[in-house]
Amino acid sequence: MASQFTPFLDASDTKKKEVINRFSNGIIVDNAIEALEDDNRELALEHARKAVKIDPEHADAWRVISDASLPGLRSQPTLKQAAQSLAAAKKVVALQPDDLGMWVRGGRLLSDELGLYMEALQWWQDARHQAPNEVTPIVEQAAILADMGLYGDCLLYTSDAADEEDS
Repeated sequence: MASQFTPFLDASDTKKKEVINRFSNGIIVDNAIEALEDDNRELALEHARKAVKIDPEHADAWRVISDASLPGLRSQPTLKQAAQSLAAAKKVVALQPDDLGMWVRGGRLLSDELGLYMEALQWWQDARHQAPNEVTPIVEQAAILADMGLYGDCLLYTSDAADEEDS
């Protein structure tokens, strides 16, 4: 009778190592999430960074890095914290373009925390392509343009969005 482990045991050493790393990486990410839930941001970052070192395409680990790079809810992030969180959010949306939460975080970090309005406008435009039925990118673009005093462009963006919806 064949064992359920025969495929694993018959695999090459490289494949075995890949399976073991993937399994252990899942545990590391789980530890990072648990640390973040306990508000231990440093430990969460430590675990998540280990996970992306093993697998640079681990979206959940990048998400933890983005979350843990920011201070608690009632604190304003420093420029360094905002930039670190944004870099991780960019990784997440590159790996999982349908993650609206990371699109929102990235756009708001760009505009609200880093003051990079033109980059934020492009970010939200890219988000619109990923989620064409979502209103958040349109509202955020309009708000940025209004903050910049570009009211005519604000009307243009929102009317273009309405035209896209009609077609």
